[in-house]
Amino acid sequence: MSIQNILLIDLFLIGLCIGSFLNVVIYRLPIKTPTLSLSLPKSHCPICKHQLSWYENIPVLSWCVLKGRCRQCKTSISIKYPIFELISGLLLLTPAILGGISVLTVASGLAIITLLPYVYWIKQKTIFNTYMYKWGLIPILTFIVTIIHYAKK
Repeated sequence: MSIQNILLIDLFLIGLCIGSFLNVVIYRLPIKTPTLSLSLPKSHCPICKHQLSWYENIPVLSWCVLKGRCRQCKTSISIKYPIFELISGLLLLTPAILGGISVLTVASGLAIITLLPYVYWIKQKTIFNTYMYKWGLIPILTFIVTIIHYAKK
């Protein structure tokens, strides 16, 4: 296996982890309670409150092993979580496959991934305007620069 293939696998795995974190952000940020933040409490089943072990928190793999259910109460876990993680992994991987592994292609993939929560928030009609307008421009501009770069090739 070549170094490039190992790097592509690593990029995909990093994308899965980013997607997993963005799932937490999407779920927790709109909820305004003093007991819920991005870091606390630890990941848990929203029904039975079972705290997830590290091996129940592996992106995509845990969902498959647990057959889409909580290990404790057997409540169904939505397929949207592993799908979102897979999309994030693929979005980080795709620019690197198309344009080779470089800082620009990784930045492009990261830029696209950071736009995913906006799609969800717009769908839920909960947009964080300050974040959207101030920080949302960075990934958009990075993506535009990447498109211009590939158009010149």
